[in-house]
Amino acid sequence: MIRMHQTRQEPLDFSGESFERFQALLRGHCHPESWLWILRDGIFSTITHDPLTLKRVIRTKDALLLLPGGWVVWLLLHKIFALLGKISPLPQPSGSTHHLLFLSARSNHIKRVLPLLRDFSEHASCTGWANQKKILSLIDEDLKSRMRLAENSWGRTIRVSDLWTAASCGNELNRLIPRAMTPWLQRGKVRIYVAIFLAWRRFWNEQFQIRPEFVLTTYEKDPMAKAMLHVALEAGVPTRIHWAHGLRHASLQSTLATELWCLIEPDVNYYRALLPKNCEPIYKQSPEALELIRDIGILDENDLRGLECIHFLFLGNGFDASYTSDLSRADFKVIQTAMAGLGSQVRWRFRPHPGNIPSFRQDLAALGMEDVEVSTNPLRDDLQWAHAAGSPFSSVLVDMKQTGRKIFWVQEKIRPLYGVDELIREGYGIHIDSMTAVSRIREAFGLGNELPPSDTNARQTQQGNQAP
Repeated sequence: MIRMHQTRQEPLDFSGESFERFQALLRGHCHPESWLWILRDGIFSTITHDPLTLKRVIRTKDALLLLPGGWVVWLLLHKIFALLGKISPLPQPSGSTHHLLFLSARSNHIKRVLPLLRDFSEHASCTGWANQKKILSLIDEDLKSRMRLAENSWGRTIRVSDLWTAASCGNELNRLIPRAMTPWLQRGKVRIYVAIFLAWRRFWNEQFQIRPEFVLTTYEKDPMAKAMLHVALEAGVPTRIHWAHGLRHASLQSTLATELWCLIEPDVNYYRALLPKNCEPIYKQSPEALELIRDIGILDENDLRGLECIHFLFLGNGFDASYTSDLSRADFKVIQTAMAGLGSQVRWRFRPHPGNIPSFRQDLAALGMEDVEVSTNPLRDDLQWAHAAGSPFSSVLVDMKQTGRKIFWVQEKIRPLYGVDELIREGYGIHIDSMTAVSRIREAFGLGNELPPSDTNARQTQQGNQAP
């Protein structure tokens, strides 16, 4: 058990373990129906997932957070934009029975929700909600009439009372959570999060004048999504779906959904132990995985044995503040060790996450790995090329596993970030570190223990050059 004084001294990060500590500090000290408790997952994410820095905010509107009460000005600017007509008018209530929320133009959101929009549109009144204009361009032409744009609609519905409530929540959070655990710039962001949530509640109450039968989102922590589920809960909507869009995380236990759709079967048991009794975890095969199976095919064990050269794809991660350069470079060293030990038996390709390319290249350069093959190919081409893929944490590995490719969790030290430690313990994929990388890759593909002669000579030459 974690002692309270120890809990209060440790800074929060985005790990599931950290969420449990955060939740423990709130439990018993705030009312179960308070916004602080109901929104604890979104508040936790606001504090930990992408913390602001002075360097990042200084030339953006977030620079207002440097000022006393700057978060209020931040919100009022959006209200002013709405009054000046710079935010689209509020859509009229649709009266649909099914509401599907498109929260992002990224494929792991669009490819899940779009097929549901098509299916439901055939037998029910269905509305798809886009929170970004660019999402509309990704919708099939025959379904565009089903879509409504609600981009920044909260700016038209926000009230002064929302600011008072947000300030109260922020003050209560400050009382319960030690300042050392929450960066000061994030405290303004928490107040903004609460106020935007309250404004979105007003929006959804208007839209749900006729009670829906079904609502769905792919990311509940977003204030638009959280508000939709909360209004649906209050209205007695019988089916409320949160379709988890990535690797597992303990914060999903604070859901307002009746069903949590999981991408892999092991997640069902993991979440069953965490979720409230009125929410059922259900396995739903990922549309991205099904698309991969169609596009790149399935490799069986026979296809992966006797290969002259294994194609290994290393997938970089998106930005996460708790995954530091030191951790990243330690994990890159695992691959560096495997490259030295496996020689020409494996061909390596490195693919950075599009949201974290500079850090990826810096970490490679820091280890003298500038000459490796860094891909700019479409993701589908790289996945089809690969016999195996590895990453410290990537939801792409979850989808890729169903194509028969070997997946490896590349972590010098097993970490709780995104539940990868749980997946490793459950045998979902193969963990490799510097001590085990060579042997476990060889074992996975039935490789011999000896390097080809050319690699052995190169190794001996290298060792000779390094001798005193």
